[in-house]
Amino acid sequence: MKIISLSLAVFMAVGTVGWAAPVESTESTRAVALQTVDAFLNEQMVATRLEALGMTRSEITARLAALSDAQLAALAAEVELLQAGGMIQGGNPNPSGVLGCIFRPVGRFFYNLYQLIFCWGSFNVD
Repeated sequence: MKIISLSLAVFMAVGTVGWAAPVESTESTRAVALQTVDAFLNEQMVATRLEALGMTRSEITARLAALSDAQLAALAAEVELLQAGGMIQGGNPNPSGVLGCIFRPVGRFFYNLYQLIFCWGSFNVD
């Protein structure tokens, strides 16, 4: 009985010691976020637009330094979500462009009309 309870105690003690996931320090997280935002701000179009708005590079650097870690991380996340040319319909761009956005519902209507008149089949409602 003592051997079972001893082995159970050892098993529980060993089982509670788990492998810890690596934890990034706040300095490295901030550095990565700052690097992401800085790379975005150094792009030619962004830099040109900021200069047109009257902001100098030193002002931008000062404002970035004043951001908290959470604000900087949120800004870096937003920068990573940006796509060149923007997005159509919430991130699901139509490969045919604007005309595809127009003709898809029209095509769906005629498909459903054909199904209604001739086939009595399933309708395309997506």
